[in-house]
Amino acid sequence: MNLFFIFAFATCAFAHSIGRTLPKDKIVGGSVASKGQFPYQISERYNSGHVCGGSIIDQYTILTAAHCVDGFDSGRLDIVVGSNQLSSGGVWYSVSRYIIHEQWNSVVATDDIAVIKVLGPIKFTTYIQPIVVGNTFTQGGAECVLSGFGITSYPGTPSNDLLYFKGKIVDLNRCQEILQGGNFPVLDSNICAFSKNGVGACSGDSGGPLVTRAIGESLFQEKILGGNIAFEGQFPHQISQRYYNSHNCGGSIIDRNTILTAAHCINRTPVEYATIVAGTNKLKEGGETYSVLRIIVHESWNPIRFTDDIAVIKVTNPIEYTIYIQPIALNDKPTRANTKCTLSGWGLTSYPGTNSNDLKYYTGKVINLRICAIVNARDFPVLESNICIFAAKGVGACKSDSGGPLISNNKQVGILSWGFPCALGVPDVFTRVSYYIDWIHTQQNITN
Repeated sequence: MNLFFIFAFATCAFAHSIGRTLPKDKIVGGSVASKGQFPYQISERYNSGHVCGGSIIDQYTILTAAHCVDGFDSGRLDIVVGSNQLSSGGVWYSVSRYIIHEQWNSVVATDDIAVIKVLGPIKFTTYIQPIVVGNTFTQGGAECVLSGFGITSYPGTPSNDLLYFKGKIVDLNRCQEILQGGNFPVLDSNICAFSKNGVGACSGDSGGPLVTRAIGESLFQEKILGGNIAFEGQFPHQISQRYYNSHNCGGSIIDRNTILTAAHCINRTPVEYATIVAGTNKLKEGGETYSVLRIIVHESWNPIRFTDDIAVIKVTNPIEYTIYIQPIALNDKPTRANTKCTLSGWGLTSYPGTNSNDLKYYTGKVINLRICAIVNARDFPVLESNICIFAAKGVGACKSDSGGPLISNNKQVGILSWGFPCALGVPDVFTRVSYYIDWIHTQQNITN
């Protein structure tokens, strides 16, 4: 059995492999990664030569091991992203500085963690994406994956292809027993993983990311996973917000006169050209159409920063409830991390692309706001008034899903606000309903 250490300082789940624990006569196995399979993986270069791995955690920050940068001249360091080949492709970023943990001990390899700041910002694409940083304890037996360009035999040279292997987390006490008498202590700040003999980490893999299922579904599946088509009447609160009779955004029925949606969906929209269609799962057929009487956008809505992204629409005539047209109850309490939630909508099924004719939905989990803010490093802030949902790469919201309802336990907890287009393995950001519950009730009480 091969064992390798992984640093896990409270909020992370990323790998630090120690090559010397591996049998020197064994070939390090694993599989060749497909293009884009690990979009967060980087190659740390010193004088253009690969020295370590690492992971993108925001547009300016790389997470790696302290021993990967300790003593290096930052002016000779580069970060290469977006390529599965060491010898070709990728985008190069110069390093502005690196920050080593203040408790790092190179003798016993404790507190072996560092971040690298690039001159950036890193431009995210299909093949370049940040990784969600785990914030929960990883149990023994959990499946995990390590990727890297480390050597495939010892001694040897780095692999030109990005390789990966799957393993399992080992209980820390068991890890301490197995590695008893070694050069390095196994502490609570570590996490251990194992795979079969002949498969494991080696020199050059150090600093690389170990990924588990801590956030949503597996983050290392190759398969593209789309949403599901809703059955008739599954989301009777769902509406299609139309502008010049074309679908623009989603929304939800919260009473006979009021639709809840996002401010950015209707800001500056003339009411005479806006309509609401309820009671159908098809964009092109069926449903009941209601004209719009009034639009009320939150008074603090900021289109530059996308804060207070909430609005209500008042319809001209009371909505007639049927089995296919019903209001949704509003959640007035905080929604905990890992809570399952469902978003529905007629957004694009690819980007760029066209709207889905069928109402679709996907289910994800609420993630910690601080993690969401790190992953969604861009111009828009993630605040207490938001809620973030993560599903899996290839599953998520897209253009025209905006304003749509996020549901948990038959109550609306969020309104889709913004995200990276589309379904790139980055959390979608919603306006938190409970934060604005008093404002919503005030608007509901405004009579036509």
